[in-house]
Formats: sequence, structure tokens, C-alpha cells
Amino acid sequence: EINSLKDTDIPLLIVWGREDKGIPLEKGIQMNSIIKGSRLEILDRAGHCPHDEQSAKFNRLVLDFLISK
Repeated sequence: EINSLKDTDIPLLIVWGREDKGIPLEKGIQMNSIIKGSRLEILDRAGHCPHDEQSAKFNRLVLDFLISK
């Protein structure tokens, strides 16, 4: 359940494919609004596996996120 994560104080990067048919983007938006300090990145032209479908952009996002923490 997403609400169980609301008290998490660990930096969290949420990467979501805009075209995800398995878990709608609205769930990612909801998760981002519940988890304080989280960051939501939405990848266009990506579905449920944005790390495969947009790997270069995904890797860049993750590296930037890790460097900033």
C-alpha cells in the first residue's frame, strides 16, 4: 500500500513511463504526492519498463539524482 510509505525519509526517485498500461501514471502521481521528498520523473514514449525503453535517459536521471543526494 502506498500510504505505508508516507513516513519514509529516504530520498526516492520515482521513474514512470507515460504509456504504462499495467500501472497507470495516476498511481505514480499519487505516490509522489504521498511520499515526502520524492521526485517523480515521467518518461514519454515509455511503458512499464522505462529503464529498458528509454535507458539512456533513465540512466542520466538516476545518476543526476544520486549525485544530488
